[in-house]
Amino acid sequence: MEHALQYIYELDLQHSFGYTFDMEDKVRENRLRRMAERQGYILQKSKRRDPRARDFGLYTIVDADTNGVIAQRGGSASGLNIDQVEAWLNQP
Repeated sequence: MEHALQYIYELDLQHSFGYTFDMEDKVRENRLRRMAERQGYILQKSKRRDPRARDFGLYTIVDADTNGVIAQRGGSASGLNIDQVEAWLNQP
């Protein structure tokens, strides 16, 4: 039953926003948010909703105390993908 509800939820999101939303990605994102919090950072996701935008779906890591950007990709496209965020948070 739970799997059926998840499928209906994903279909609803796909219909509402025009793209599929993978629940595993959301779980991973939440885990990385908690990991960042424990290290004194905030994980911020780009608010862009246009899939063609350069920073669509990208993340920035911000210092919770100073609100300064700690990690982002260089150049005009600022942001890290989810794999880069995980690698950054796992470095010693």
